Amino acid sequence: MSLGLVESGILVAIYSGSDSLDKLERMFPTLDREALQQTLHSLEARGLLKREQRGLLFKKEVYKLTPAGVKHLDQAQEKLHQAAQEARERLSTTAPPREEMPTVLGDLYLLLPLLLFLGLLPPTLAAPEAQAISEEEGEDLGEEAGEDLEAGEADIIDIEPL
Repeated sequence: MSLGLVESGILVAIYSGSDSLDKLERMFPTLDREALQQTLHSLEARGLLKREQRGLLFKKEVYKLTPAGVKHLDQAQEKLHQAAQEARERLSTTAPPREEMPTVLGDLYLLLPLLLFLGLLPPTLAAPEAQAISEEEGEDLGEEAGEDLEAGEADIIDIEPL
């Protein structure tokens, strides 16, 4: 049984703790709720997921991987690693502004938050303008710290041994 990119992402997200519809919506913000629910139902019908009720007073529906879903987890994770590699390649050739990211990444854009959450993509690769800003701030901070040291105004913290 072959898994699609979004299906792979959902299996890995559920395994990683995003087990409710609300959490999955946060992990896949560009996927509308109806499409997400259809994919969940499809995975459930294929025997890869099951729904359970959690809570005594406040019932909440959560998704769990079935044994068959766990067997497909390696395949799903491999697919996400390949997607992350492809995203890195697409983003390293051009540093697109945020509004062009969906065009540059195509279908991979759906998985961007998940790939970032799993640590498969560095945050600076997905937001090049943030990297430029943080580098500028780092330079400013470095200059200020150097000035403080020269003026003898740097804070010194004494740490006493235990």
